[in-house]
Order: sequence, then C-alpha cells, then structure tokens
Amino acid sequence: MVFGNESPMKVQVCKGKSCSERGAIYLETRLNADIRKFDYDVTVEACLCQGKCANSPVILINGETFERMNPVTASQNLVKKLNQFKSSFISKPWK
Repeated sequence: MVFGNESPMKVQVCKGKSCSERGAIYLETRLNADIRKFDYDVTVEACLCQGKCANSPVILINGETFERMNPVTASQNLVKKLNQFKSSFISKPWK
C-alpha cells in the first residue's frame, strides 16, 4: 500500500564517473520515458558511485543492484520488478 507521495518503486541510476562515461544518462532517459509512457508509479533518481565500476553502468531498483545495463535491459528489469510488485499484492489475501 502506498501512503502520501511515496512511490512503490524507486530506481536509482549511478552517476559515478564510470557509469556516466558508459551511458547512465541514456538509462535515465529511457526509464523516465517508460514511466511516462506506461504511467508507472516509480521514482527515478541519480545516486553516487556504487563501487561496481568494472560492471557499469549500474542501476538499483528498490535497492537491488543491476549491472552492465543498457537502456533496453534497464527497461526490461523495471517492467519485471513492477510485475513482481503487482503480483505480490494480487496473490496475498487481504485481512
């Protein structure tokens, strides 16, 4: 359940030097376009270096790290996590 202005999902795009050099801005652009296009309730924000520079660019979805992202795989991971999030509410009976 979501209260106030809090989004159920938070995506962070690493903006460290290595991630930035390897296309973090394109990841952020794609993810924001997906959110607008499909009207997802997701917050996308930048974060500092995650220390995974050898496997950059990196995103985090609700704290889970995804490495070696490109715009397509970042979008696919977002959709997958959203589907898991939605199904967790459907499969649990309300009390």
